[in-house]
Amino acid sequence: MSLRTCLWTLACGISIAAAGTASALTVVNDSAEALNLSSPVSGATSRIEPGAQFGVPSSWGDDRHIYLTASSTTGLDVCGALQDRYGTLKIPVHWVGIGVGGGGDCAPLAQLPATPTPPPVEPVPPTPDEPDSPDGGNDSDDSGDGVTNPPNASDRDFPPRGNGTWVYDATFPQGPDGEPYVSPGLWREAISEYNAQAEAGHRLDQVFSYGGDLEMECRGGSDCTPNKMHVYYYPPTAQSANRSFQETGASGFVSTQAYAKTPGEVVVIPTFDGRFDAGGYLQEFETLSESQARTYADIFARAVCADPAVPGVQLDLEPFDINDPAQFWFYDQVALNLAGENQDLEPILGCRSEDYPQGRFFSVFTFANQITPELGEVFTRYGNGYVIISLYDLGPGAATVASDPDEYRGYVANEIARTVSNSAAASDVPFQLAIPAAASTKEFERYRGTPSGYAQRQYVEQALEAMEASGVRANPQFLGTAVWGWSRFMAWPPHTNNVFEPGSPQAEVLSVLGDRL
Repeated sequence: MSLRTCLWTLACGISIAAAGTASALTVVNDSAEALNLSSPVSGATSRIEPGAQFGVPSSWGDDRHIYLTASSTTGLDVCGALQDRYGTLKIPVHWVGIGVGGGGDCAPLAQLPATPTPPPVEPVPPTPDEPDSPDGGNDSDDSGDGVTNPPNASDRDFPPRGNGTWVYDATFPQGPDGEPYVSPGLWREAISEYNAQAEAGHRLDQVFSYGGDLEMECRGGSDCTPNKMHVYYYPPTAQSANRSFQETGASGFVSTQAYAKTPGEVVVIPTFDGRFDAGGYLQEFETLSESQARTYADIFARAVCADPAVPGVQLDLEPFDINDPAQFWFYDQVALNLAGENQDLEPILGCRSEDYPQGRFFSVFTFANQITPELGEVFTRYGNGYVIISLYDLGPGAATVASDPDEYRGYVANEIARTVSNSAAASDVPFQLAIPAAASTKEFERYRGTPSGYAQRQYVEQALEAMEASGVRANPQFLGTAVWGWSRFMAWPPHTNNVFEPGSPQAEVLSVLGDRL
């Protein structure tokens, strides 16, 4: 099979799978009062009258469990024995039904007595042709284009200049160590409210939504064939059909569509992560030959360029090291492909178009010491690459030990100086600088509930003051500021109770950003 045919088979099988509404479980209300059910997964709700039944849709759970919350109109403790510590019912999918008795107690049912009531209408996922109208619906543009279409190419900087922010839509209904479950656009309203109050030039006009991850399922070397190189961005398809809802949640594609509806000129840039080190899904990456690494980059480009709402992407594949041969080949091919310069595969990849005459851009998240001449060669060859440099998690202290804000400013100043110097020596590669508006592992207000003695506002103010003192904003390679970040729980390691707070920018931080970002 040729590479072209292989890519077409792998990547062009991408399709949007509609969520099914088949009933996975039936709740029978044998109590004397109405019950209110809701899904922490899909956000849907339903009301069951006394004596009625409700077929819970399969979209309220995964391939093993149904998740729901239940309450009565009088505050009766419904299914208390089945609730976890967050009040969520976690019911095995093999249960036929569950009966709610007069005292709110619940028991599994082996068979159902009658026809269940219809399931609720699931929330309609965002679509490109049904944009929200920020001007109250008075749209003078009759072209029919939705907000997910890119702005006019002539109006864009490339790569874009502006202020961006990371958003993570996982809701964690069972707490930080539970299943994530995604609510697409979870932070869209908060960002819109911030932008409405912020001064011009200090708004967030880039959203780094979570796109998904890169994973390999091979033993290394020749075993790493294209069908074992995955890019998880779209809803489950032939390439990811073996992954459960628990693993995929709502897709990164759906989150892109949700944030593309943010009022104002907001660019959505999906972020893709992955780990090369032990335990990561890419731990065999370093064994890839040049041909294999470039093939993986082809698969990646086909996935992201298939979405017309994506002007560019961010890659957070760690640990980042452009001196690793496999990483060099991969990023070199990513740059080629996204620029639309791959003459053999561009008819399939489609990265360059009327909307994107320069192709798509890409960035990586890293630290200043990783900006090398080799990186500059790859990232500037087609003019579509840049780096996002972390101005948090700095200093010699251990994670979980909060840095003193005054000392932190010194760390920031040094990192900015290294960034400017290394950029100049790396073909003037463009850069953004990222600051901790929410907790990171060394700049935080609380860890596992224990106060650090410092306020997140102090870190933000020190970072901004260091930036102003450095004069970096006048550097022609400076693209803007990236703001970390919006998440329900900031836990490290992920999916544990090791929670750093705050998980998202609070009012006093937003006030500072609105005036000085």
